[in-house]
Amino acid sequence: MAGGIVRIDPATGAQTQVAAGSFQDFAIGADGRLYATQADSVLRIDPADGSASVLGSGVNLLAARSIAVGGDGRVFVSTTTAAGGAVIVG
Repeated sequence: MAGGIVRIDPATGAQTQVAAGSFQDFAIGADGRLYATQADSVLRIDPADGSASVLGSGVNLLAARSIAVGGDGRVFVSTTTAAGGAVIVG
């Protein structure tokens, strides 16, 4: 199985790839979608079919690392640029 995000059935141990790619971190939103950091982008991924859309990208997200999704749907991303800091998307 290639890199990416994998769902593991705790009862059987069966593994299913949800999304292909190289991600730094991901979180699950209240809407059931996955939110992931990848290079200079934040992606929203539908776990049903693996389709992804870019939620945000660019200079403020260079070296995007950790991600969290608040109960209100706002996405929080930490970066590791020289300036450091955090970005709120949405």
